[in-house]
Amino acid sequence: MEGKGLKDKDLIPAIGSKNIVSLVLNRKRPLTIEMVRNLSSYLNISVEVLVQPYELDGKQEKMSV
Repeated sequence: MEGKGLKDKDLIPAIGSKNIVSLVLNRKRPLTIEMVRNLSSYLNISVEVLVQPYELDGKQEKMSV
């Protein structure tokens, strides 16, 4: 986001409401498959980058496509 000069609010079209964007960026809510697809298109980045495991509330999150 920083490299593209984007702010949190810029992700609303790809993720959903401002609240959901905040939850995802603060790792309180995982990305859904639909969000991954939307972000991939919106940010022009590979889906593989977005489906990497990450910590969510202290738990390892696994996502399958």
